Amino acid sequence: MSQGGLIARYIVEKCDMPGTVRNVLTLGTPHLGIDGINHCQSGKICDMLNSFIKRFVYTGAVQDHIAPAGYFRDVNNMEEYKEKSVFLAGLNDEASAGSAKSISRFSQINRL
Repeated sequence: MSQGGLIARYIVEKCDMPGTVRNVLTLGTPHLGIDGINHCQSGKICDMLNSFIKRFVYTGAVQDHIAPAGYFRDVNNMEEYKEKSVFLAGLNDEASAGSAKSISRFSQINRL
């Protein structure tokens, strides 16, 4: 569920393990990331908080120590996202060309 779904997908696509995973079920998982505080999209306080977050989310300290920062995806700042995201950009193969291993594992899944 939610962040756990991203971790499950990471394990299926990136981790060496015996056998093949055929089905993955995730609920409320931000596969394309988040771009602000959940349930805080408008209003003066939300605007200030989200502006602050977008300013610092791709710094090393934030990416290394605050888990949701790893799946923050600012569509208005895609170059920095691709360069500095420590998790989601790599999982979604947005930071570089997808590895043949990840593509092969993902294609073996019957349903996601």
